[in-house]
Amino acid sequence: MSNEGNKTTSEAPQVVEEEGKAKLRKWLNMKFRIEMTDGRVLIGVFLCTDRDANVILDTEAAIVPFVAFKNAPFYDA
Repeated sequence: MSNEGNKTTSEAPQVVEEEGKAKLRKWLNMKFRIEMTDGRVLIGVFLCTDRDANVILDTEAAIVPFVAFKNAPFYDA
C-alpha cells in the first residue's frame, strides 16, 4: 500500500495555510481602510491578526457616520 494519497491530503491544508500567511506578511505595514458592518470606517496600518482572526491596526483615524449612532442609548430622534 502506498501512503502517497494520505501524504497529499495531509499536506493540502498546510499549503493553504502557508499561502494565507504569505498574503498576510505581504500586507504588513500597509495602509488599510476597513469598513465595519455597523458603518464605522477604520483607517490605519496593518500590524497583525490575533488567534481569532481579528485585524490589528495602528489606527490613524476612526470615522463614525451619524447613522451608526441611531441605535445608541443617547440618540434622540
